Formats: sequence, C-alpha cells, structure tokens
Amino acid sequence: MRVIVNNRQSLNSQQLAAMIEPLEVPRHVDDAAFAFRKRYRGLTSARLPVAEGMSVIAARRLRKLEDRCASSRSLPARARRELLAPGSRSAEIGVHRQEKPMAIAKGCGVACAFAFVSLQALAAPVFDQAVDIGGARALLNLPELSRASIILVPGADGHLGIRPDGSFSRLHYNQLARTRKDYLKHSLATLLVDRDVSIAAAIAYMRMFASPVVLVATSRGTLRVPAALAGKPDGIVLTSAFLGEIRTLVATPAALPQTLIIHHRHDGCDLTPPSAVGPFEAWGSTKVAVQWLTGGINSGDPCGARSYHGFNGLDDLVVSTIAHFANAAR
Repeated sequence: MRVIVNNRQSLNSQQLAAMIEPLEVPRHVDDAAFAFRKRYRGLTSARLPVAEGMSVIAARRLRKLEDRCASSRSLPARARRELLAPGSRSAEIGVHRQEKPMAIAKGCGVACAFAFVSLQALAAPVFDQAVDIGGARALLNLPELSRASIILVPGADGHLGIRPDGSFSRLHYNQLARTRKDYLKHSLATLLVDRDVSIAAAIAYMRMFASPVVLVATSRGTLRVPAALAGKPDGIVLTSAFLGEIRTLVATPAALPQTLIIHHRHDGCDLTPPSAVGPFEAWGSTKVAVQWLTGGINSGDPCGARSYHGFNGLDDLVVSTIAHFANAAR
C-alpha cells in the first residue's frame, strides 16, 4: 500500500514507519491508523477521510490494534461502495473504490469503530506540537491543508528550550518565533527548530507534510544555512542576515537554491548592515532577489527583536512576503 501525501509524495508502509517514529501523537490516533491499514490490506482501492499530512502522523505504531481487530481482515461486500460522499476532503490511498467509514468499522468491534471515528477527527490543524528530530525538539504547526512547508531558524544563540508540551522558555519575541502560527492562514506548515536540530534532517522531515520546503532564517540563525544546503531546500529566505559570512561559507552561488533576502533599510545592527545586501545580490546574480522594508518600530538593542533589525511592527508584511515566496518555490 502506498500513501499519497498532499497529492505530491508517494510513501510505502515501510517509509511511513521510519518517518513517523519520532512523532509524539495520541495513542487512539495511532490505533486508528492501524485499524484502517488492517481493514484495507489487499484491497485494490480505498479512500481515507483525514486531513493532508495528518494521515501520516496517524500512521505511527501501526500494529497497536493487531490483536483487537484480528478478526476483521476481510472487507464486507457492502463496504465496497462509498467511503466518502463526493467532494469530501481526503487523503488518497491508491484508490478507485470508496467506502463509508462506519460501514468499514462495522463488524470490527468497538475498538475499531472508535478508531475510525478518531481518524475522521484528524482534520483539525496542529498547533505547537513538540516533535523529536534526531534527539532534539522542534515545534510543528500544521494548517488544515498544507501547500508548502517552511522551516524557521531563530536568531541569537538559537536556543528556544522547547518542552514536551510544546511550550518553550526562550526567544519568545524573536521574529520567526512570534509569527510561527501566522503562516497557517497562508496554508503553510511550519517547523520552528531549536538549536540542536539538524536542519538537513528537518527538511527531510517536513517533506512528508508538504513540498516545496523553504528554509527561513533570521539574524545569527542565518549562519546555519550554509551547512543546511546539504538537505537541498527548495528555497531560502534570509532576513536581517549575516550576508558577508554566508557568502564566505557558501563559496559559490551555484550552491544556492532560489534565495530571497528581506532586509530593513534602516537596520542599525552593526553585524547586519544594509550595505552588505548589494554585494551579496550581485554575487548571487539570478539566484538572489531582495525585498527592502521600511517603517515599523525601533526600540532597544539595535540587534534585538524589538528594533528595525527584528522587523518590529512589520510582522504581517514579513509573513506575507515569505508566504508568497514559499508558495511559488519549486
């Protein structure tokens, strides 16, 4: 059986199991995923009523209902009719025929019936779910329908202190941290990464929710971008960036995907002067585009989140600019 995620990426059951292992999801959701796979084993087609991306989350611990639903290996003839009414939102699982969820669950017992009801509830978006990527935490936010994914790399020392419940202890006002949920209204899945997360691994992780995957970094966090190029992001956004250092580390613009620089014309931070933008743009040639911003609020540390450097007062404009770039990246 293969699962098509967001109508782009096709995954087999082994790939699902490997990629889902780091996720922390409610047990009944895991059980629902197994019940579905158990029920449809060997069928030529089926259609599953879950939100895009969330179908993959549901696939962890696929064996949990094996004993409880062992008697439901065969599908009743009546279940070969319609799983969903025409026009319902769904994630395709190699399908030609459809079935109604409760018809499928009938005869599977209370456990399977509960599982299918739970699976249908997966249409809700996800907010600040702490996920494990290579032993380090990141915060996942998913809209109901993901058109693309962005990975958010905060500035300063990058240490957010993400807890298992999705809260975090530091850098709350960092521009990318404070706007992490604002991208959902643009149908973008986001992953806000803590300091020890491998960004290359994070790129691979987000591809199971939606492609393209665009890397967005700000201030000192942009110094992590050169090493992340090994993960082959589909695009890069550099805000208030350390452009001279990045140019040295990347060495050749051929290594860059399409890159957008967002910079404030009056950035007062001596580490990210506006004068560095022109030379970087010339070096990057057709790979690099620049969006200058003006206005906003300038307060406190010129290299801090409440100054022009941190686009204080300009969040909506920054988010919409990044969202447009991410949705257009291919």
